[in-house]
Amino acid sequence: MVSGSGKPGTNLAILILTMAILRRKSAAGFTLIELLIVVAVIGLIAAIAIPNLLNAIHQARQKRSMGDIRTIGSALSMYQRDNAFYPVFPSGDASVLRPFLHVYIGNYSDRDGWATLIFYNSDGSQYTVVSYGRDKIVSPPYINGTTNDFNSDIVFSEGVFIQWPEGTQS
Repeated sequence: MVSGSGKPGTNLAILILTMAILRRKSAAGFTLIELLIVVAVIGLIAAIAIPNLLNAIHQARQKRSMGDIRTIGSALSMYQRDNAFYPVFPSGDASVLRPFLHVYIGNYSDRDGWATLIFYNSDGSQYTVVSYGRDKIVSPPYINGTTNDFNSDIVFSEGVFIQWPEGTQS
């Protein structure tokens, strides 16, 4: 029995107060059900967000590749105006252009958004600059227009994109 001051109802009041304090202490944590619900909601959000995040990363890599290729193409156009021909390389990566283009663009990236070397070829009268895409595999024949696959090559020739990504990609 709880001791009190001896007044009637004091013991009952102390007992009720003690029970209320004990109830508060036990209600301070989370139940297992509440924790499972929170984990399930976080898992659902992650299942939705992660694919969208990966898609955004690959789209950014495509845009970066297109920008780098366009920069190389602009420098090649300036070189051709000054010399009446493009640097002749039947096949190779864009790093072979450094001695020819340093006057026009200084330092440039010879790798695409996926860290693969950008491909360049030219017979002197025309040129092609290509990023092999996410899969890093050459995949001709090239279509004249847009693609919707991250693995598709990005092709730039004579100052225009021949094949490029657009819209929703897979």
